Amino acid sequence: MDANRSNFNVADFLKTLESSKPQSFNANQQGNQLEKVYLNFPDNYGKYQIFPMNSTVTGFPFVSLPNTREVKVHHQSTMADGTVNSYDTWIKLLPAEAYVMWSEGRLVSSLTKDESDLLKTAQALWEQLFEEIGGNQKTPDGRNKATDYLRRRYYTVFNAKCINKWSLSDPRTPERTNFAALFVCTAKGFSTAISDNIEDGKITHGGDITWLNQIYNRELDHRQGYLIFSIALNAGGKIGYTITATHESDRGQYLTNYGITPEEAELMQDPVETFLGWQARKEGDGRLFNRPLIESTIDSMTRELAAVRMAKSTGASIEDAIKSTQETAMMNTQAAPGPVQTTVDPMLQQAKAAAMGGQQVVNPQAVMDNNGTPFVNPPAAQIDPVTQTPVNSNYQQQPTTFAPNFNGNNPFNK
Repeated sequence: MDANRSNFNVADFLKTLESSKPQSFNANQQGNQLEKVYLNFPDNYGKYQIFPMNSTVTGFPFVSLPNTREVKVHHQSTMADGTVNSYDTWIKLLPAEAYVMWSEGRLVSSLTKDESDLLKTAQALWEQLFEEIGGNQKTPDGRNKATDYLRRRYYTVFNAKCINKWSLSDPRTPERTNFAALFVCTAKGFSTAISDNIEDGKITHGGDITWLNQIYNRELDHRQGYLIFSIALNAGGKIGYTITATHESDRGQYLTNYGITPEEAELMQDPVETFLGWQARKEGDGRLFNRPLIESTIDSMTRELAAVRMAKSTGASIEDAIKSTQETAMMNTQAAPGPVQTTVDPMLQQAKAAAMGGQQVVNPQAVMDNNGTPFVNPPAAQIDPVTQTPVNSNYQQQPTTFAPNFNGNNPFNK
């Protein structure tokens, strides 16, 4: 029990809460995948009673990801029966501080100098494209002009075993119980609510803070405390969320029937890796920076930036310019002849399959992680490190079939 608590430094944790307060700047488990609960989704509003699980990387329960930039990428794939599936996915450009690891007994950045420079390039391109599209200017219907293509989010992510979840309409009867999840919160006030309640608890405990160890740890059973938090939209039509938090310690006698399985604990290790899903590096070394994906995102934004600037100079539609650029990139990706560079980017897997002479279909549900539809919780793509092909059961390898030549005049392409 003590060993599980040893990686949690209460004093440092309080410092991270303070530093993660918002700064101003312009459901269901599937196989061996952890459920993602997006707290900005209306069905997920309510009150939660949870056992937080500290990150095995940082030793802390919560990870703040301020100023996370996201790029919407459109993709379509053709299934074996000829059905065309189109979908949008948001590529996440996390702040550099999110890429950390333990080295020689201390927490350090996992980014190399080259990777750090590449991330800065992607972020700078995002800012340029954001301004060229219109930044925070509004459309006639009141939406942000850039919302359809780019968005900026303040995330707090954490792993936890939920004992009970109550809806806003029925605060007495739990609507869900006993499930492990990654919780994703976009409300800037979450860390503040946690910190404020801890300050109240310090008063109750005479200034002592060791009672937090009962709540924030990685113990699987015999827990002595839990956290209760609630989230709902602000009343009266005000923008934002109302968040409350309550820490309960010395409650072991009420928690004897609740615990966390070893399988759940295995899934709840690094909330950042779970949050990234298929977008994380899959080398198993704890380094999450996915260079091929960031490079392809830089290429996509570079093309879109040029197209937008051309459209503005000629008076053409910015929306049409971006759409045309995305469609061209998608066609080039899918129809790329000859050898294709090895990549873990699922968007390029179709091209790789074509180069290999087979038809490998990427299941959109297995790679889509669209935060705009948080109730969809697809599994991450598991990539073979040698062949760079998906090995997850959600992917289907289609047999190679004979394709007639038609002398370059295929009547079925008319």
